[in-house]
Amino acid sequence: MPDGTTTKADAVICCTGFGPELGHLAPLKLRSTSGHVRTEGTRALDVPGLHLVGYGDWTGPASAT
Repeated sequence: MPDGTTTKADAVICCTGFGPELGHLAPLKLRSTSGHVRTEGTRALDVPGLHLVGYGDWTGPASAT
């Protein structure tokens, strides 16, 4: 939170729309030297418990419908 307080959560769902906007995750240092996030399916390989649904090579033109 902006004031520095924290809260425990079992899950966080962040809906970003049609384009990948991952700037808010920059502190996690997810991007490889190629600029992409390493994933296996929806799972981010470098951050346990993080899934990026709709991100990666497996998505297609109709994946948002």
